[in-house]
Amino acid sequence: MALISVILLESIHTGVRSGVVRVNSQLLIGTCGWDHGHWCGPFYDPDLPTDWRLTYYANLLRAVLVPELTGVKVDATLAASWLEDTDEGFKFVIEISAELVDLLPQRPVSLNRWLEGIRLLAGQVAAVLVRPSPASRSPGPAALEQFCNALSPVPVCVEPSDHPGGRGVCGVVWYPSKQVAPTVGDYLVALSDVGDPKALRQLIEWFIEQNLVGAALFMTDRTRGFEHAQQARLIAEMLGV
Repeated sequence: MALISVILLESIHTGVRSGVVRVNSQLLIGTCGWDHGHWCGPFYDPDLPTDWRLTYYANLLRAVLVPELTGVKVDATLAASWLEDTDEGFKFVIEISAELVDLLPQRPVSLNRWLEGIRLLAGQVAAVLVRPSPASRSPGPAALEQFCNALSPVPVCVEPSDHPGGRGVCGVVWYPSKQVAPTVGDYLVALSDVGDPKALRQLIEWFIEQNLVGAALFMTDRTRGFEHAQQARLIAEMLGV
């Protein structure tokens, strides 16, 4: 968790209780992916080349969840291109499947390439999010522990049902519109399909109240996700996060 710094929110002028919120200077906010063709016009300039989208995105939003289809393909070449397109303050949360976690004990070549890419991205990887495999199989406890150790200090976040329990073991992924707030994990990645400003403010206020090592909020609406993320970023800035 050495990548995460500690900040003190000394005063929130909107009635939110002041306190220590251990986040990486701000709540990470973004969308699920950035390379969406249907965002051309509403978000991206119609004349913007497709290979400039990440740079454009990174100038407006400061974090992104890399979907599993791309997340499992991370290697040194892909990582180098992302580093070229973003600044060191931009953060990636990489989504992978449980199958990749379970490969760690065997350490096949494909996993070595993936780990090399993650290490090259270094401080720009805020967390790795592990989803159950297509067969709904969760990562094995032993493999998960080994995976967390291999990626340390990068937090590894899992579904609440897959979390081994307690704090400081690994992080958790949370769906605010479908699940109650988790009580385990020091790092929290929230995936929200709600873009209502009032609901977003309540969610961000909830984050402020928590004693977390770090947190990220990604908007999942494929059509309006960028609007929701920009709205959430504005609310967070107004609240001092």
